[in-house]
Amino acid sequence: MKNVFPYVAMVLGIATLFVFVKYEQMQADELKLQSACGQKVSKILLIDVRSAEEFKANHKEGAINLPLATLETDIIREAPSRDTVLLVYCNSGRRAELAKEMLKRMGYKKVENLHD
Repeated sequence: MKNVFPYVAMVLGIATLFVFVKYEQMQADELKLQSACGQKVSKILLIDVRSAEEFKANHKEGAINLPLATLETDIIREAPSRDTVLLVYCNSGRRAELAKEMLKRMGYKKVENLHD
């Protein structure tokens, strides 16, 4: 039993460190985003513009799936405010760039392609 304690302590220590690092990274990312936008951010949407099948296979944590083909009609439901920060991505960046251009034409002011 004495031999197990160091391993348990080590695992708990690593887990605690991981949670702390992730929390610090999230705070740093939020500050960078606020700085880039020039103001405090109230709502951020992470949008995967790939197909539903690609999204189901894998996607970034917290992302919503709005395929490029239906983005123009579906975005209003998810982001009625044109001041919402929209972060778009796909596999290569090509569809995300098309989505970014479309959203800017629609009047969204804070749109970023995560591949840039």
